[in-house]
Amino acid sequence: MREGRIHRAALAGANRRRLESFARSNVTLVFDYDGTLAPIVGEPAEAMLPESTRARLHEAAQLYPCAVLSGRAHADVARFLEGIPLTLIVGNHGAEWEWDPPGAAQIEEQVHRWRRQLARALARFEGVVVEDKRFSLTVHYRHAARRDTVRAVRAAVRRLSGARVLGGKECVSILTRGTETKGRALERIRAICRCDAAVYVGDDVTDEDVFALEGEWLLGIRVGRGERTSARYYLRRQADIDALLDVFIEARRRSSLSG
Repeated sequence: MREGRIHRAALAGANRRRLESFARSNVTLVFDYDGTLAPIVGEPAEAMLPESTRARLHEAAQLYPCAVLSGRAHADVARFLEGIPLTLIVGNHGAEWEWDPPGAAQIEEQVHRWRRQLARALARFEGVVVEDKRFSLTVHYRHAARRDTVRAVRAAVRRLSGARVLGGKECVSILTRGTETKGRALERIRAICRCDAAVYVGDDVTDEDVFALEGEWLLGIRVGRGERTSARYYLRRQADIDALLDVFIEARRRSSLSG
């Protein structure tokens, strides 16, 4: 992450005009899911998209090429987004599209080995859950009772051979080395959508692969004002996603009327 980057409130006056400028371009809108489109909840299976956000995302997807780029498994995040005319849904931090990644069988085999290894190492820690997402794992410790749980999780993860580890909010994700990153996936989404520019909104360390990309073609927005982030813009809180979608919807409507 870059030090010393100036972070700007995305919905503030002058910065809002920057959003509107992007809205008038050939742009794709891409969003993380948990903590971005949907609030973080205690049980990941209950991370429903608020109805206000669903309505706005549905409208935005009719005005722009829109995609969701999530750490969840593809099928998992897709069920929350059913009925919204998104151009693409990408899961497993960029590794899982609507088709399996190259070497899918080998990746699954490696992930299963890691799951068994972690289950043995963390069995005595109450509240730790190892989520198998087919092409990656996420170890959740939000409900863990013991103070030494985080140290134990980190130690167990460090012992996994060939793992690429991503930190997160009270969790850690584990992928095989060489699989797609969110940054490369975002560039691929832009190419598939044949767009000159992209807006990406995310909330976590796992989104820094995108925020660190170079180029005026990208407008990166972080949910929450993180001190150590490469995102140039931020939303103060997750609930502001509705106001952000409103900016893009209204700007495209005005652009259509004036054109």
